[in-house]
Amino acid sequence: MSKKITSEEVAYAGKFLQVKKYKLQSSIDSTEHVYECLERADSVCAVVFNKETDKYLFVKQFRVGAKKEMIELVAGMVEKDDVSLEDCIIREIAEELGYSVNKDDVRFLYSFYSSPGASTEKMHLFYVDVDQKISAGGGIHDEDIEIVEFTADELMNVDMFEDVKTILGAVWVNS
Repeated sequence: MSKKITSEEVAYAGKFLQVKKYKLQSSIDSTEHVYECLERADSVCAVVFNKETDKYLFVKQFRVGAKKEMIELVAGMVEKDDVSLEDCIIREIAEELGYSVNKDDVRFLYSFYSSPGASTEKMHLFYVDVDQKISAGGGIHDEDIEIVEFTADELMNVDMFEDVKTILGAVWVNS
């Protein structure tokens, strides 16, 4: 069973995303169905290990979709001027956590869709060791990020996380 996209239109265009309306035609009976999809840039995220404290670094910030503060992996959207996914996660780690990262210390783990039924966003998960603090971190503009640290044993309690990228990262640490 397959569907074919017969038309698409932008229903909403915002600063960071678009909502598109698609018409899909069934290959079985040629009926058309309408779907909406959040069109968003790809993103990066990382399991970040602080070699000096032997702890994993996370960010705590308000998330409008969840309508509350959440503890998550450092993450950010891939921007047009990013040369590579590695450059993007290095920038995000500097902005959010305040650490300098050598490109050779960035290890790719997985790529995945966080919500393929509703969004085009593909996430790229990395592992990064850090030890060179260059700023306080906390994000840029209005991000208001708090840095949170956990040991590997504390990460065994994945119930404290509520988003798929962070659960995946915590499970990876303990696998």
